[in-house]
Amino acid sequence: MTSALRPANKFWLFVRLVILVATACSAPYLYNLGHADFDKYGVSIKSILLLAGFCVFGIVFVIFIQYLNPYSADKWQKPSLFSNFYDYRQPIQIFHFEAWMLGVLALSMAIYTVLIGSHSMAFLFFLTIAIGTYLGTRLSMWLFKDKFSTDAGS
Repeated sequence: MTSALRPANKFWLFVRLVILVATACSAPYLYNLGHADFDKYGVSIKSILLLAGFCVFGIVFVIFIQYLNPYSADKWQKPSLFSNFYDYRQPIQIFHFEAWMLGVLALSMAIYTVLIGSHSMAFLFFLTIAIGTYLGTRLSMWLFKDKFSTDAGS
């Protein structure tokens, strides 16, 4: 049996899927909570690039600190939907899941925005953070590739 099909790994996939469904269901609430403030200030390419850049370099910085941390695992697993994202010795896992969660939230907010006939672009906030988080995760995997094992991940 491959490592991706072990029962414990199926458990973490199930947990992730439940959280992603709950995240998608929270889109109307989060839209109603923040779209007025977001729409008041608008969105610019500069703000999107600054936010995405902050996410990318913030994640690379945190992963760098964990790279130096003697208590982190000797080898990290590549991010996977089947991995435990609460394993503090595997810091890249939580950022990978965060990118998925924010991407699902952005997509579900965009769908909700269309369904209610709004022209709000509030979903761009979460989409930008999701993309920045994903890029920061990938850049960290490239920068610290010697820390990652080659036998796991997706």
